[in-house]
Amino acid sequence: NTLRFTLYTDAVAAAVAGQGVVIGRLPLLGALLRSGQLVSPFGAGAASRRGYFVDSSRRAAATPDAQDFVRWLRAEAEAARRPT
Repeated sequence: NTLRFTLYTDAVAAAVAGQGVVIGRLPLLGALLRSGQLVSPFGAGAASRRGYFVDSSRRAAATPDAQDFVRWLRAEAEAARRPT
C-alpha cells in the first residue's frame, strides 16, 4: 500500500503519526527531529546542490522596503545554515 499526499504538511503529519517516512529539509523538520517526534533513520542528511538566489529589478533594488526584505531573507537563510 502507498500513501500519496498533495501537501507537504500532510506528509509530515503522517510521518509524525507513525504512518511512514518523509524526506524533507532540516529547516522545516529540525524542530520535529530535536523534539523526538521524527527520527533520522540514516544518520546525517545529504547536502543539496540546489541554490537560492535573490533577483530584483533596478526599481526594486532602489526601494528601501525591497532592500529590507532582501536583507531579512538573507539573514533567515544564513540562520537556517547554522547548526542547531
